[in-house]
Amino acid sequence: MKVGDLVQWTHPEAMDFGLILQMGEDAPERWINRDGEVLIAWVGIPAHSGFYPADHKLLELVSESR
Repeated sequence: MKVGDLVQWTHPEAMDFGLILQMGEDAPERWINRDGEVLIAWVGIPAHSGFYPADHKLLELVSESR
């Protein structure tokens, strides 16, 4: 996954689409280890936007950015 990729949260009761805005290792909060996480802006429920593990079992890559 990389910045600009479209992703989907696949939980059957909370499906949503989002856009990866930032890779965790590029996070400004250097005192918090965000390696392996991605910052996602969700479309359906924007309040759920935030950092998620890139390898989370409910997170699927829908479309890669160019």
